[in-house]
Amino acid sequence: MFKNDKGRTVYVDTKSIVKKGGHVFYSLLTNLSVQQGFEINNVSYRWLSYILYIKVDCSYFRYKILRKRFFERPTGNGRVTYIDNKEQKWVFLTTKSYFFKPFNFSCKYAKGMK
Repeated sequence: MFKNDKGRTVYVDTKSIVKKGGHVFYSLLTNLSVQQGFEINNVSYRWLSYILYIKVDCSYFRYKILRKRFFERPTGNGRVTYIDNKEQKWVFLTTKSYFFKPFNFSCKYAKGMK
């Protein structure tokens, strides 16, 4: 579990961590302290938590988000309010990134796997 200064609590699902083809894959759950959202075509989407499925390249210090699911309640509970299955481009990590601690954790965890 990791906390940041923006009121987010982040959890890496260790059961989801997989090494495949030189990459690490894992799920990341984020709980928010304040509801967030956006509007598309007059439809409002609001959430208190979301789960990201992430592909990580530990050697090059980069990641890409493969899937996003947003939930109306904390800890990935309640109704799914929005789903985005668009694979994103690779993003190179900085130490100030929201993903820095989970990235390091998942890479170290995967390194210890057989």
